[in-house]
Amino acid sequence: MDELTLQWYNTLVAGLNLTSDDFQLYQGSTSIGTMSDWLWTILDAIPPESLNNYYDPSQSNLFTQGYQSVIAQLKSITDTSFQYCMGDYYSIWNSYLKTAIIPNGFYTDKKIMTDFFETWATENAPSQVKCANTLVDSFFNDYVTIANTMYASAVNSKIGLAYNISIEEVNQLLQQSKGASFSSTSTDISMRKKAAWTTKIDTQNIDFFSIGTSLKSRQSSLSQRLTSNTIHVEATFDAITTVEGLPLAEKTSLSSLQKFLPWYNNQAFARAYDTKDNTVWKNGVPSWDTTFGATGNIQRDTYALVIADGINLKITSEANFSKIETDILNEVITEGNWPFYIPNNGVIQKNLAATNTSGNMEITTVSKKGNPQLIGVLVSDIAKMLSRD
Repeated sequence: MDELTLQWYNTLVAGLNLTSDDFQLYQGSTSIGTMSDWLWTILDAIPPESLNNYYDPSQSNLFTQGYQSVIAQLKSITDTSFQYCMGDYYSIWNSYLKTAIIPNGFYTDKKIMTDFFETWATENAPSQVKCANTLVDSFFNDYVTIANTMYASAVNSKIGLAYNISIEEVNQLLQQSKGASFSSTSTDISMRKKAAWTTKIDTQNIDFFSIGTSLKSRQSSLSQRLTSNTIHVEATFDAITTVEGLPLAEKTSLSSLQKFLPWYNNQAFARAYDTKDNTVWKNGVPSWDTTFGATGNIQRDTYALVIADGINLKITSEANFSKIETDILNEVITEGNWPFYIPNNGVIQKNLAATNTSGNMEITTVSKKGNPQLIGVLVSDIAKMLSRD
């Protein structure tokens, strides 16, 4: 399946005007649904180094968890003037920040931070209102402490850690987008030799009919028959869009995300990435090496989703099958087949196998418009992620 998957990867890149510098094929496709949380789950999964990926929640390396461990391991940027000024009220103020409704711009605008503090202090610590000046001098500039406060506040809100895209935005983009049609043939060797961001392909648990599960002998036999012959693919997408999504770093204007608190601080994360030694990192783990090193758990991120709506795919294998075998194929493909593995779902999604007039096997996959599917993601290294802020 390696050559077939690589060829499909390059066909998609060319047909959808993507670039192999950052595209990762998503397999095991399911509808994006109606909730933004699903989009955030995919964006939060740190992608493996592979041109394709089968997303398995139980095995995912999550950015939110790795990020929280990193910022907790950073040393604060030392300036204790605000803490000294506040005295016993310092811990009370910090506890309040973790549960309060923080105004937009609090972490990035000195005046908003000052006004918010003075309002709180006037009611809860009148004698410390004067500490507003040192708040700006120390707390505002200590973005490591701010990063930890932001994360704790968002977690304590108990409504989830959001990214800055919503399902409404995706649906609007799909309505405005154009479709695409293209085809490929497995004998086209040129589509197997294009340069990409990695040379790795993961087909260990993939055959024509299943992905991410143990392969059945009957399926494996049929898969080998199909893929050992020339395969032609014709694909049509009624709508296709690429939508970027970043960790929520500030309040967004999107109405559906108004209740979510920002939890990501790019300055603090960049500080961790830019300095390897213990002037920035505390002793212990995580460290720079266990995070960003050659075997670290945060080497890249998912920064965009490639979503298609209205999919019509015809795969023709020059293999010949009997009627009995065709019936078996139709039974097998109810759970999905290469390359998207979209399962049957009533009239919304349907896979069908039939013999054409030439005696060859044709398998069609139809996913009706209004049922968008994730077909890929865009991947970048951490240095590029930090530069996007």
